[in-house]
Amino acid sequence: MRLPDPTARCGRRSALLTLVLLGVAQAQSPDLDLRSLATTTVAPNDRSGARPAFVVSTKLAPWSGRIHVEDAGGTPCDLIVRAGGQLSIERSHVELVGDLILEQGGTLRIVDSTFLLRLGQPSQFIYLWRGGWLDTLRTTIGGWEARSYTTGLKLKNGLWTARDTTIVGSGGILIGETAAPLAEQGGTLIADGLFSGRIGDFVHMQGRGNATLRNSNVGISLRLLDPGPTSSNIPIDVGDVVIARRVYGDAAFHDAVTHHIPNCAFRLELENCSVNQWNLQFREAGAGRNPRTYELSGEARLTIHVAGDDITGSPVLLGPWRSFYPGLDPLPGLPSANYPGYHRIPPGCGVRIGAVSIVAPPGSWTKALFWTLHLNGNATNFTVTGPSRLSEILVGGGTLTLAGARGYDISVSATGLLAHSTGTIVVRGAMVGTDATQQGDANATGYGAIVMEDCKVRRLLLRTSGQTILPPLGLDLGTAVMRRFVPSCEPTETLTTRMNRLGSVTVEVASASQSTDLQNLDFERGVQGNGSPSYWTGTGMTGLTSTQLRPGAATGQLASFEYRSAAAGGEIRKTITAPEDARFEWHGHVRVLASGGGETLEFAIEGGGNRRSAVSVPVVPGAWTSFHVPQYAVAPGDAAIAFVVRHTGASGASLRLLLDDFTICAASFWEDDNLVNLDFEELLLRSMPSEPDGNLAPDYWSVVNCAAALETADRPPGSLGQRAARLSVFGPTGTIKKRLRFVAPGQIVTVTGKAKAISGPGNPTSFFYVYVGEGTRFWDSTYGTNVQQRFSSGTGWNSFSIAYTVPSPPTKLEYTTFAVAGALTGDTILVDDFTVTVR
Repeated sequence: MRLPDPTARCGRRSALLTLVLLGVAQAQSPDLDLRSLATTTVAPNDRSGARPAFVVSTKLAPWSGRIHVEDAGGTPCDLIVRAGGQLSIERSHVELVGDLILEQGGTLRIVDSTFLLRLGQPSQFIYLWRGGWLDTLRTTIGGWEARSYTTGLKLKNGLWTARDTTIVGSGGILIGETAAPLAEQGGTLIADGLFSGRIGDFVHMQGRGNATLRNSNVGISLRLLDPGPTSSNIPIDVGDVVIARRVYGDAAFHDAVTHHIPNCAFRLELENCSVNQWNLQFREAGAGRNPRTYELSGEARLTIHVAGDDITGSPVLLGPWRSFYPGLDPLPGLPSANYPGYHRIPPGCGVRIGAVSIVAPPGSWTKALFWTLHLNGNATNFTVTGPSRLSEILVGGGTLTLAGARGYDISVSATGLLAHSTGTIVVRGAMVGTDATQQGDANATGYGAIVMEDCKVRRLLLRTSGQTILPPLGLDLGTAVMRRFVPSCEPTETLTTRMNRLGSVTVEVASASQSTDLQNLDFERGVQGNGSPSYWTGTGMTGLTSTQLRPGAATGQLASFEYRSAAAGGEIRKTITAPEDARFEWHGHVRVLASGGGETLEFAIEGGGNRRSAVSVPVVPGAWTSFHVPQYAVAPGDAAIAFVVRHTGASGASLRLLLDDFTICAASFWEDDNLVNLDFEELLLRSMPSEPDGNLAPDYWSVVNCAAALETADRPPGSLGQRAARLSVFGPTGTIKKRLRFVAPGQIVTVTGKAKAISGPGNPTSFFYVYVGEGTRFWDSTYGTNVQQRFSSGTGWNSFSIAYTVPSPPTKLEYTTFAVAGALTGDTILVDDFTVTVR
């Protein structure tokens, strides 16, 4: 077979164009949704292997339509194209429950189609080249769209020609493999129009891989090995997000190299490409390796990956970090510009891990968004403490410890967290898991162990599984343990578990008679024999389950709790542990049924040394009302914190209450779903993860098209604080906002505050608005409901008070947003002294 010329330029009718046609129809992508058609099932025709397969060994008639490749009952069936096999898939939607394997001499062409692997867990099935050829044109390929699990595309040996092709649901295209036999160390990718779609990940260059990409928009990953003793300072350019032409490789091995990397066997050519993110893999960083320094220039989106054997100690910060980050806030563990990290690497500074030092040039900053660690060797004993953002972690020996310093300030998003062989991963005081767009995965195999303690848990699968490489003694006895965790308040972010038959997964939770976690906040779990609600501790009271529900209670909710006084003073409480500076808020609903007069009722968050945050509720029989306990910041002396409902002044059973739908959330500085920092007195401003570069927000807020600063001179008349927020608008509709997910249908949200706008140089008088409205499009009355108040620039400080009734039933199942938005590019908005009440 004659391969296409990888040096052919775009726009020429090169060998690439001749090769990819071969009689395949060039129809435009159809408007018809192929998934609406009847399904044709392709069943196995070969059961001689480890898994049933449909094997293509001759030239078959083209496939078209909606096709499922699977065994009976949707069980796995591989699709294998062998020598002499030729298959064309045209105008199709294909779901394969198994691996796609392309063997030497086999050819698969996919045109105007979607080709997806239907996964039941991360990396369950893969695309594997064993010398075959895949040709794609106007095609979407990757993992199943309906799940967030990812597959892998392993181009070990063979060819992939791609035009107008989008990658989805992928852990990356792996071109070559360093540790594989020579015949599997390098495949070839030639693409004109390759794009990263939803969870598209990177094109990973390693081994002897060869890739030529033109007119493409993808992420790029480079595997960088020990360059030897003669190379100590190596510059790597990850800037120029749009690249006219660049060739990476070792100039001693490859031709036309423009960016020389010592000891680099792969070759990567980029022409007219937009690199949406970079991943630099610094391999062989462990004990006994050659020390070297990499100077990273440019501020593209960057993930830094470090791998090595027997690495010990902790990351070492290099250079005058405190000159750029003064103050008492913790310096980073691994400097990350993505939450909860908020540190770019300053000019002339860096970090050293094992034999590898990573530094910024003297005159510019370097921005790493994520870190990944692959550690092996039984002598491994590495600890990361403080603000950091890690994604993929693999430990095959020894111990890696990740520990937050303050307020869950280390994040383990766990897009791939694996303790295998004899490796142990310990995570403390961290945020673990991902948001709703992807499933976090923490997996222990072999004799691997994962221990998570005092963590804030987002969307995460905690599991054990069989090890794909030979486990010690041939057994899989992985263990995974979760202790003393705080669940996310986002309704789509949940902890799930799965266990291999020989492994063990333990999520330690309180029993019904204990009160050491946040179970039964909705009072749906019954009552103990002493009259306390299950999972709460009670004294001086009794109670029972009630069927009286508050208006707007969630569908499926069946109960509230009737609290009755049994002594002059009494309470119910929960007690949990949490890291220093974690911020907790408490929202809920209460109705006073009866009172003898003279009672008091409060809801409080209490720590040690009489530290507390509390709110009193009038003891007046009547309708349901809501309460909000302002934030409590966990102090260094707090061995634990308690959430207490307390009454005083009762006479026997004179006081009767209904309690329901409590929400207890740990607020973090990068989140805006809270009522923290309404007066802008917090001392820090840090970049927000969801906004473009340049957006700088006050802690616990989010901003759009503006950068914030703390303002101490221009303050509202009569303000008691010391700071306001100054927002410099650099795009259309500068906005500062918060979300209120805890409010319920029918409730009235009242927002007050002060704001001022200053027109930029040469700008006409502009207007800004204060909004309270529904969801993501809170300003749009055609989308949902809202109320708004308009002010013009040049009118000084304006006070406002806006009351908004949450729709019942809601027109949008999202959340309530309040915001100050508007003004023109170059304008300035000042805001201060917000209050929010809900009734």
